[in-house]
Amino acid sequence: MTTHQSENITELDKNALREELPEVFCFEHLDDIDVDALLARCERTGEPFEKLSVSPIN
Repeated sequence: MTTHQSENITELDKNALREELPEVFCFEHLDDIDVDALLARCERTGEPFEKLSVSPIN
């Protein structure tokens, strides 16, 4: 039997950010900023990885 221990992972809620940023930009008189383009420029794809599973020896 393989046991996986999970860690708490923090993720960015992009949908919430897309909703909040236009309000912030409007308040700061930066209405002309394209939020989707801004976020697209800041995204990157992570490298593939393998997960090692260790089973106890009986």
